[in-house]
Amino acid sequence: MRQDLNEIQKVLDKHGYTINTIICDVMKKFNFKTLCWKVGAIKGDGYGVSEIITLLIMFPLMLLKSVHALYKSEFQKTTEMKKDTIYRLKNNEKFPWRRLLYSVAKKFRELVNPHKEVSANSAFIVW
Repeated sequence: MRQDLNEIQKVLDKHGYTINTIICDVMKKFNFKTLCWKVGAIKGDGYGVSEIITLLIMFPLMLLKSVHALYKSEFQKTTEMKKDTIYRLKNNEKFPWRRLLYSVAKKFRELVNPHKEVSANSAFIVW
């Protein structure tokens, strides 16, 4: 297992990638801010929904299991956001989580198969 991690590290070093650049590139490719806006995931003030969700997406990469773990680790310096901001979004029952997930899945399908080509080997279903 440790050897696999070294292999990944070699690729990242060779191409000059960092976790930050990878996440930023993915968010730009998916137009994540626009996806959030289209599904109605808008906050009135403070940090944007896409910023909060980006931070949540990074948790597994930082080997964190919870918001509490973030604020007890050295990674708390990665954001000025307070934990209440994250908890309010996570616990908001009116937040359109399913619509956002569906939009991300549609965008993924669009990026992977832009011409909607169907093949016998494809694992994707054309909608």
